Amino acid sequence: MFRGLSVAASGMLTEMDKQTIISNNLANVDTAGFKKDVFASQSFPLLLIQAQEDNTTRSFQTVGSEPIGFLGTGAEVAETTIDFSQGSMKQTENELDFALMGEGFFTVSTPGGERYTRNGSFTLDALGRLVNSDGYLVQGKGGTIQVGGGDLQIDKYGNVSVDGQQVDSLKLVVFSQANALKKVGQNLFTASSSGSEAAEVKVMQGYLEASNVNVIQEMVEMIAALRAYQANQRAIRSEDEMLGKAVNEVGRIG
Repeated sequence: MFRGLSVAASGMLTEMDKQTIISNNLANVDTAGFKKDVFASQSFPLLLIQAQEDNTTRSFQTVGSEPIGFLGTGAEVAETTIDFSQGSMKQTENELDFALMGEGFFTVSTPGGERYTRNGSFTLDALGRLVNSDGYLVQGKGGTIQVGGGDLQIDKYGNVSVDGQQVDSLKLVVFSQANALKKVGQNLFTASSSGSEAAEVKVMQGYLEASNVNVIQEMVEMIAALRAYQANQRAIRSEDEMLGKAVNEVGRIG
């Protein structure tokens, strides 16, 4: 009976974790370049229960000679991965908006070192340097990209020109292993290994890559998680009622 309570409680905790992941995905549905999180749940190891008899009673234990079957022992979120699938292209006609078509990331310089992002919504700081929405410097192959007050143009290869003169090329990187990247907030990623030059990616000026979150799919997942949570909640209520009867009625001395 107590095992039933713990199994149902682990199920509720798992569904709560799923709800947190789904809620974060939905909250970033309008965030440019956002990549959704995907969860996978798993059950704890199954427990084989067997029956054991003596001369007076038949009791069910985890050891014995007559197999009964397997007993579930709970569940948990096994892992959370990042879905790096391409988002749709949204035209903005802003010369400081850039989208990446294909595998690759922009590089920005932060106080903690280089970070990577798919969000190409850039602006210019007071010194005329290209920065992201958080003020971090966008990196070119030669370092900081200085635009000044000139006309900025970037071709599909990432070459940066100001007033018709090439000044640098965007530092676009790709990682052979997707699990090398980890989210660190502000729509940025950190990498556990070095990336290589993204030669196949295409840069589109005047566009932003939309989030790859599918609202309908996420809502379906949220409803399913809510119903599973409620089912485990009802199981705990039933276990609690049976426990109450066992204490207050079954064990009562007549």
